[in-house]
Amino acid sequence: MKYFGLLGGIALLAGCAAQDIKYLPGDHYLVDLDNGVMCRSSDCLQLSLIIPSYYEHEIAHAYGLQKGQTYNWNTQQFANLLISPPNKLYVVEKISDSEFRLPMNQATAKAFATLQYEYDLLYSNFKL
Repeated sequence: MKYFGLLGGIALLAGCAAQDIKYLPGDHYLVDLDNGVMCRSSDCLQLSLIIPSYYEHEIAHAYGLQKGQTYNWNTQQFANLLISPPNKLYVVEKISDSEFRLPMNQATAKAFATLQYEYDLLYSNFKL
């Protein structure tokens, strides 16, 4: 019985420690140009969700783009931003002619979160 208490304490400490980890080694996104998607594991979102988005300025900020400018990307421009980040913000691994692996970082996470938010606004019972 006292082992269960010990195991519970260890699990609690492990859970607290895990909350500090933002990105684990090996975490990545996949951009598939042929299918027009950005994926995290098996969760894929259409790049076209960026049209129109009122949150492009947040992505621009995460990518270190000029402030005070209006950004209205089409799907191709958004894909180019992801696979050719400005100022070599991160290294993109080309897997094939149409597939690219992106590291999980602040910029790519903001891009994916924005697509997820736009998806939720359009297709789910998401409440603001």
